[in-house]
Amino acid sequence: MNRMNLIILMDRLEDLIQSAPMIPFSGKGLVDVEEVMGLLEKIRAAIPDEIRQAEAISGERDRFLEESRAQAERIILQAEEYAARLVADSEIVKKSQEEGRRIIQEARRKSRELEQNAQKYASDILANLQKALERTLQVVERGRREVDDSLAAQSTGSEAAPFESAPKAQSPPR
Repeated sequence: MNRMNLIILMDRLEDLIQSAPMIPFSGKGLVDVEEVMGLLEKIRAAIPDEIRQAEAISGERDRFLEESRAQAERIILQAEEYAARLVADSEIVKKSQEEGRRIIQEARRKSRELEQNAQKYASDILANLQKALERTLQVVERGRREVDDSLAAQSTGSEAAPFESAPKAQSPPR
């Protein structure tokens, strides 16, 4: 279930609470507990998709970093092998060593750059996901507060109202 479905469910819950019939002189309203609980179950079902997405992105980040490190190691190994081949002739040893060091330094620089880019990419992805999860959590918390307020209003109102025989709603297992 995507973020829009979660928002739609939260909007339905909010509409249900706002359109609840009011108990005169109490400022309290009555809501259909079964309907509220059904919406809450759907909301709970929508949340794990975000969490699974976070886990997948974290795994992708680890895989991306590992591939970057492996590629960097291959570049360094190739540079060292190339440098060793350049040293074969004694007359060009000095130039070969200098060229080899330059190639190795360049390979190390590229390796650092690859790793930095991989870290930045992973950080950006996780930051975006964190923002999405925080927004989702805010929506859920707001909905939860509204439901809790509504339930509290019902239980307070039911003590003074003639509906005392109505069963109290139980929270579903988490």
